[in-house]
Amino acid sequence: MIKRFMHAVFVFSLLAVNSAIADVRLPIHDKFQSQILSEKRSIVIQLPSSYNKDSKRKYPVMYLLDGPSNLSHTSGTLDFLSLSGEVPELIIVAIANTNRTRDLTPPLKNNKETEGGGANKFLDFLEKELIPYIDGLYRTEDYKIITGHALAGLFAIHSLHTRPHLFQAHFAFSPSLSWDEKSTVTDAINFFAKTPTLKNFLYMNIGDQKGQVRTAFDELSEALYNKKPNEFIFKREYFEKETHMTTPVIGQFYAYRELFANWAFPTANMGLGIKAAEEHYIKLSEYFGFHIPMSENTLNAMGYYHLVQKKDPKAAIKIFARNVMEFPKSANTYDSLAEAYEADGQIEEAIKQMDLAVGIVKKDISLFRVISEHRERLLRKQKSSVENNIEDKVIPTEQ
Repeated sequence: MIKRFMHAVFVFSLLAVNSAIADVRLPIHDKFQSQILSEKRSIVIQLPSSYNKDSKRKYPVMYLLDGPSNLSHTSGTLDFLSLSGEVPELIIVAIANTNRTRDLTPPLKNNKETEGGGANKFLDFLEKELIPYIDGLYRTEDYKIITGHALAGLFAIHSLHTRPHLFQAHFAFSPSLSWDEKSTVTDAINFFAKTPTLKNFLYMNIGDQKGQVRTAFDELSEALYNKKPNEFIFKREYFEKETHMTTPVIGQFYAYRELFANWAFPTANMGLGIKAAEEHYIKLSEYFGFHIPMSENTLNAMGYYHLVQKKDPKAAIKIFARNVMEFPKSANTYDSLAEAYEADGQIEEAIKQMDLAVGIVKKDISLFRVISEHRERLLRKQKSSVENNIEDKVIPTEQ
């Protein structure tokens, strides 16, 4: 029974993946003049696959440093996890470099480095120019993540302890914490020691690096593990088989999972019904600080739980109907509702739902074929049922 339930969920997931693939999202390339940096800056924006399906929905934003070289794996991992309901969809803003060392390194204190130190000015650029620019163009929630690798990871940690209000989560992959004789490590430890409560998040990882880079990483992570502010979530990971260059690829997956560890509605609670799911998303909204609607994945999985495992098509119909109401532009919701109607013997209602689904996917060849095949199967079933009813009728003969 569990296998059948999981198979049904898998089929829905396959339809969802096909739908997302069909909804091609080309990155948006943009440039604008920064008054603070006195130069033109290039950015690339990747919008969520659902962005154009709901004009009222808002999204958290990830600001991706070293953007062009990291956008493909960052957005790919996010798409995979969000399609399965493990994490939310995000708007990704990939920031291209002009002078990487200048912009991403904190002010110099020990006179050992020969260049750099412009991180505070770059933070001004983010806070006063780029973030308002993105907020003005796109539907954004007031929840922001900054992610970076090496010097960009160093910058993410510098941002956390100098402007903790600016980003609500920080990902730092193989951060160059040995920079300027570990001055950022010292400053960060002092900040955390003086901060009793900090509702924020930091994920750090490191690969096979040794020497001062490893020493600095260990020093900061041990300090946080021994004593960290209340409500502050910190996660570190060591990937001894990864190199400095591969840590952001594997780290992005784990950072998403750690930040959104409780995002998905538990499979074990599917039998508790819609009210339990609503309470789950209310708690999520309170924790993250913005409204989080119930997901299409959750309602579909719950509907299939009642349809396949509990063999209760009427309960499934109610759940799938709610999903249609919440996500009227998704062909998957109508397809699932049709399955429940079919299981309940309501073939005509099932065909009506498939007609609606066909109308949604008619511009996509692959999805149109899948949905149409389901619809044709229902029509054949309806025809066969009518023919059987005719054969079963007893026609009296004249005496």
